Amino acid sequence: MVLMIEIAGKNRILAGVLFAYAVYMGESTFACIAMFVPYWKDLIRIIYVPPIIFISYIFLLKESPRWQILNGWTEDAKSILLRISTVNNININKQKLANMNEEDLKKQFKIENYEHKESYRDVLKSKEILKRVLIGAFCRFTASFIYYGLMLNSVYLPGNKHTNFMLSTVMSFPGELISMYLMNRIGRKLPMMYGYFICGLLCVASAWIPEGYVWLKISLFLFGKLLVSVCFTGVVTYTMELFPTSIRGTLIGVCAVASRTGSILAPLTPILKTVSLILPSMFFGCFAIIAGALLTLMPETKDLPLMDTVEQIERSTKLRETRRRGINTTDEESNDLM
Repeated sequence: MVLMIEIAGKNRILAGVLFAYAVYMGESTFACIAMFVPYWKDLIRIIYVPPIIFISYIFLLKESPRWQILNGWTEDAKSILLRISTVNNININKQKLANMNEEDLKKQFKIENYEHKESYRDVLKSKEILKRVLIGAFCRFTASFIYYGLMLNSVYLPGNKHTNFMLSTVMSFPGELISMYLMNRIGRKLPMMYGYFICGLLCVASAWIPEGYVWLKISLFLFGKLLVSVCFTGVVTYTMELFPTSIRGTLIGVCAVASRTGSILAPLTPILKTVSLILPSMFFGCFAIIAGALLTLMPETKDLPLMDTVEQIERSTKLRETRRRGINTTDEESNDLM
């Protein structure tokens, strides 16, 4: 059981990368189709038929066992855990799992008991949670806004628009591998901070490069796209680890809405070129630099257990501040966070 929990933690980033690769395959496929299907109505018909398959996900996808345990669905959680162990060839004591009650499972998953379900009111009372929500939402907005904005504006680069669009989609693939390596090796916070900062500088630089320096302009643009793809997956994983289990789904939903808002606004950025040719890239650069600066206020979450309640988040914040000031804490306070 402990082995399963450790594997789940280590594979969290890998799962995000695999999901992102599926998205990038779709983008690259779309770029290839667009080369041979120039009429936009035919193109729309082609790309909107496959989503019908998503209806089958209702029957294929299962709930998180941690969420089920937290909400009292003990038998369903045990069933999912058995299925996970079978599919992944993990040896566990099935008889021991079958005999576990709700309290045993909570202890195994290091889930604290709490008597009330936390709501928006609890979020609003916690300054730490509010800070995490606002910065997390802004970073996800920025990642989507820049990611899709660069992709759409790639057709305005010097050269063939189909080739440039294809290159902008391909640059996402190495970005994911870089994200997985750095976030497992260094941590979540620093790679994203520097990723946003450097992406912002590249966007600004590419805007001011004259059209005559074709390869330099395109190269800076594409490296910016690579770095924002690093941040895109990174910030999704990071926001999942920032929030407690009791309200994680709700707060991730808030961040997801911010992300979708960024992707909705991104197609409007080419209109800015009617005012100034450099305006879209300047917008991307400024937003990226602000996101990088805001991340300096956030905690590192690498190798830390997922928190279950707002109270745990508050205690962990106080403990971190105490350690920062060089004040010794008791073992009991430290164990409260595990």
